This record gives sequence, C-alpha cells and structure tokens, in this order.
Amino acid sequence: MRFLASALMGLLVLAAAPAQACRVPPTYGDEAARQSAAWREYLGQSATASGVGIIATARCYGAAPDAAVVGYKAGLTSRTTQERFGATAPLLGVLFDGMIEPGGATLEWTPGERPRWEADLLLVVGSDAINEATSREEALSALRGYRPFIEVPRLGADDGTPLTAERLGAANVGAWRGAAGPERPLPADALTSLASMRVVALGEDGAVLAEGRGTDVLGHPLDVVLWVRDAVKARGGRLKPDDVISVGSFTPLTAPKPGQTVRVRYEGLSGDPEVSVSFR
Repeated sequence: MRFLASALMGLLVLAAAPAQACRVPPTYGDEAARQSAAWREYLGQSATASGVGIIATARCYGAAPDAAVVGYKAGLTSRTTQERFGATAPLLGVLFDGMIEPGGATLEWTPGERPRWEADLLLVVGSDAINEATSREEALSALRGYRPFIEVPRLGADDGTPLTAERLGAANVGAWRGAAGPERPLPADALTSLASMRVVALGEDGAVLAEGRGTDVLGHPLDVVLWVRDAVKARGGRLKPDDVISVGSFTPLTAPKPGQTVRVRYEGLSGDPEVSVSFR
C-alpha cells in the first residue's frame, strides 16, 4: 500500500507539472543503480517511485502525454554498439502505445530526426512470474510469444555534440517507431533457436543488407529479458503480462533511404518469419 500511495502521488505531481518540465535529466553513467539515482534526483522522488520517474521523463521523447506504456527496450545490448557509444552496460528505454506499427508500415521522417533502422525482436510477457525468474528456462516459461520487429530509433538533431551513452539514455534510448509482425508462439526449441537463429536484413532486390545472430544481444535474448526485468525492478517497477521487450539490435544502426523497404527474416525460428518496413 505504501508503494501504491507513493506511486500515485508521483503520478499526480507529474500530471500537474508544466509542459516545460520536459528536459534532459542529469545522468551518471550506464549502471542501473546510477541511472536510477539520476532519475530520482531529477524528479525529487523516493526510490519506490523511481519507476514512475523514468516513464514520465520518457514521455518527453516520441510519445503522446497520455500514451500507455506497452513495454521496454534494451539498448546497447551488443559489444559493437556499446563500443560505439562508449558504454559498459545496456540502457533501458520505455515503449509507449503508438510507437509500434504493424509489419509492412510506411514511416515518414525528416533528415533532422536522424532515424536509423535495426533488426530487433519483441518478446511478449505472459506471466507475472517473470519478475521472480532466475534462469533462462524460468524466463522462457513466463513468456507468451514473440513478434518479429524492426525498430526505428531516432538520434535527434545533430548539434555537433558527440552522442554518448549518457545522452542516449537520457533521451529514452532513442525510442521512436518500429514495425512488428503479428505475435507468434515461441517454438518448443526456443531455448536454443533464439540463440542460434540467423537474423538477416534484406533489400527489395533480396540483397543482404546486414545480418546477425541471436547471441549478439547479451549472449542470448533471454538474458536481455532478465536484464530488463532487473532494470525495471531497480526503478521500483515490475513487468506485467502483455508487456513487450525489445531485445536490441542484431544488425548495425543504419540510416534509411527515402523509398526504401527493409525486410528482416529470422532463419532458424519456426517458419523463418519475416517483417518489413518502408520509408517515405
């Protein structure tokens, strides 16, 4: 009850906050505890309400003020992206209703937004037991399914300042748009196939644009699920059924071209499912 009262009070305070409250909070590095401390200092809230803090601040970047939270994203889950942004750990972002378009969607963008596309994957929470899972096997049993997903984050205007992990984390890890296929049941061999799958990004002519493996995201997509769960809990929240978890990039961040269509195929998952997105 104390947590609920604190969280509700935080929501009331944030609801009454003026629009100009949207600004980049201070950050102290990539570790979950330090990020959590940054959010708490920024919002002046207690540790138990810090989950409210990250959600409220994330609304300033790419989401309507009243948009519902539909899940979370893990950014910088590969060694390559961590090295690119000078990070030592992943980053946590929030996904809101309206960010995820159906597969085959056409996204409009302006060069100033600096969007990028990447082959990703959404895992869907099926049980509250995910919050107590201690192994890949337990995490898998608490999931309901998966959705093929091409994430389209945006890096924002180029002001000449290097885009560091701290700046990216403060801007909700670039969460903006994406296209996801329909939910599919996890295959019986998901424990192995999620790691061994080959994720291939293709152009309209069938040429391979980029590719990766399931092991490219923290060694296993289920390890990303456990990391996200821990990061959310560190901020006073919990995962819930129907939440989606974006496990991170299997391919490099790539700038789209006007008129381009990108298709991603997951070879090794049952039926080799695909998803596509077009850019206008």
